[in-house]
Amino acid sequence: MDEYIKPMMETAKNLSEIAKVPFHTFELLTNPAAEECGYWFQEIIHSRRKNFAKISTGAITIGKSNGTIDGLSAPTRLVHKIIEEGSLIDDEDVQKMWAGLLASSCTLDGKDESNLIYIDLLSKLTSSEVALVNDLCNYTRKCVEHNGLISAKFLNLGLDILQIISGFKDVHQIDHIINHLESLGLVHFVNNNDSSIYYARLRPTTLCLNMYVKCQGSSDSPVKYWSGCLCDNVRPEDSNKYLKFV
Repeated sequence: MDEYIKPMMETAKNLSEIAKVPFHTFELLTNPAAEECGYWFQEIIHSRRKNFAKISTGAITIGKSNGTIDGLSAPTRLVHKIIEEGSLIDDEDVQKMWAGLLASSCTLDGKDESNLIYIDLLSKLTSSEVALVNDLCNYTRKCVEHNGLISAKFLNLGLDILQIISGFKDVHQIDHIINHLESLGLVHFVNNNDSSIYYARLRPTTLCLNMYVKCQGSSDSPVKYWSGCLCDNVRPEDSNKYLKFV
């Protein structure tokens, strides 16, 4: 088995062994309800194993596409948290983010814990929030500020676009998503003063752009990652009124 995957598979093996104990306990009980709970628990464990298998396979694929994966490993603490949180996710797009985060957590010395903050942030996001973060990071123009940090341009997203991205029709639900992302420090949100139409003036923060790059499985800085498409400066007043997807 690849050295790249050994630490996480060892942890996964331990997790699966521990998981067998409660199920066998349920099997020993004669109560039909308890037996039913036992099968239900088994299904949960099976689902989590399957989800983590997709994440680990995705991480290996990303690692190989970035070059050799020989000798790379991730800190046990990070692997355990990715297993714990990522295995609960069924959404394929979010699983890809977890796979990228696992891939970028692997280094030659296996001691870099800098992705811990992104693991915490990703674990707090819904699939709708991940979709909005991904589109903002993909479609905003970016530049390097004088302080050396990457920055993104504002986009005004109409309600129709926000409904497509989030999968929700309810404007209140969409507003909650945006406010939650803002509370996590992932987006800058400017309220519009036009009460006749709902649109959101958004841009991903530097923290968000860093997280996105790591979730793509890259160990590059955001400046290097987007080096081929950086603009000279960021002027929010120049952004389009609505983001259109081609």
